[in-house]
Amino acid sequence: MIHTAEPGYQVPCERTIKKRHQMYYNSIRANIEKELTEAKSVALSTDEWSSRVQESYLSIEIQFMNENCTLRRFTLCTEGLKDERPNAENLALSLINTMESWNLREKTEAILHDNARAIQLAGQLTEVPYNLNCAAHTLQLVVQDSLNSVKPYKSVLNKGSDIVSHFSHSNVASSILIQRQEHLNMPKRKLIQRVVTRWDSSLDMAKSLVMNKQPVSLVLNDRDVTKKKVAQSFIMKRREWNCLEEIVKILTPFKITTKLLCSESSPTLSLVRPLLKALKTIHLKAQLKDNLRIKKLKLAAKAAINRRFDLDTPNLTAAHFASFYDPRFKNLDHETPLMRNEIIKAVKERMEALSADSKENNKVNNEKENVSALSFLFPNRKNSHDVISQLNSYINMPQIHHDSNPLEWWKNQKERFPLVFQEAQKFLGIPATSASSERTFSTAGQILRARRSALKSENVNTLIFLAQNSHVET
Repeated sequence: MIHTAEPGYQVPCERTIKKRHQMYYNSIRANIEKELTEAKSVALSTDEWSSRVQESYLSIEIQFMNENCTLRRFTLCTEGLKDERPNAENLALSLINTMESWNLREKTEAILHDNARAIQLAGQLTEVPYNLNCAAHTLQLVVQDSLNSVKPYKSVLNKGSDIVSHFSHSNVASSILIQRQEHLNMPKRKLIQRVVTRWDSSLDMAKSLVMNKQPVSLVLNDRDVTKKKVAQSFIMKRREWNCLEEIVKILTPFKITTKLLCSESSPTLSLVRPLLKALKTIHLKAQLKDNLRIKKLKLAAKAAINRRFDLDTPNLTAAHFASFYDPRFKNLDHETPLMRNEIIKAVKERMEALSADSKENNKVNNEKENVSALSFLFPNRKNSHDVISQLNSYINMPQIHHDSNPLEWWKNQKERFPLVFQEAQKFLGIPATSASSERTFSTAGQILRARRSALKSENVNTLIFLAQNSHVET
């Protein structure tokens, strides 16, 4: 076809294509390294996955908040584990090698991953200050725990999954479903199958069935389309439809929470604790009209949130500090008075240590430069740049609305609170989820197609790197 369209064009050989890929890779990497040199601290997110031919890969992404108060995100590598077992030691070694390769060993503040035991241990072995579980994955485990604790909900979801499978495998049933939707003047909505590994898929399936309740019932009751024996196992009773509607109502806030936590345009770690508090105290609050099923699900969900997120621990985490440095939640209204005091106390200790380092640097600089006469005569006089003064001023600032942009706020206030801003950069740059790794999986699936499943791991790494970092200027 190319010869017909352009007879004079010579298709590059494999060697030339690889050479061009490498040149492009080197150019993009150099620009990323330049940005990382200026970053004060960074956070890594990682996940392990397998290709079509069961080869294990470890993807590592990076995120940080730069001096312009912008969140920057890159894919560092997709490393093939080859013959190595994906155990904690090997995963930790890959993480450490990547940090050293990009000169990030001292800058990495946090590592984010899913709840798999091997990667959790690997994160601990790297000795990075904060070893965090993906909040979206943890929330999905909360939903699974809750639904499994209420037998009617578990049963109706299994039945719903069978119904969706029936329509997806029967061309006749799916075709008649569309006709019934048209006849009822309803939009054409496909039934969605739940996938255990996909966030919020149980809700999506339940919602698709509820929205198609009438046409689905018509198809299942039509003996010209669905045989009686098949229909008997699929037809939903009124109580079962009620269960699906209850599931949709209760799980919708979880889906919205997951979407917020997976945002790439705004800080997300600072959202974790405020959103969990809202789920527990508002959306899972017991109501007089709740039936026994709903009461049981709400109690199970609140217990699972406490357990999975370890909310009752007295230990301070990165999420505690992130909320404090987010001007939307700086008053810590979502915390108990005792925890609020502990957070502010810990923040002051961190800030004083940061101030001591800053004073030492200033002392060295002052020895090299001329100091004004008044500065010489009043060496210990506090000013507006004093760490405690900055911190108190920040605390006394009014909290902004939760729909406001915290990055824009810090862009306007960073000169006023330079030392506080340094800590804000550190914690607001940490993501709440490993959603970026999920997006890397999608890219990998497009690259490692059935006919390209034999690609060498180094070529896989290069192609994914180029695709994921295509937004970087060369």
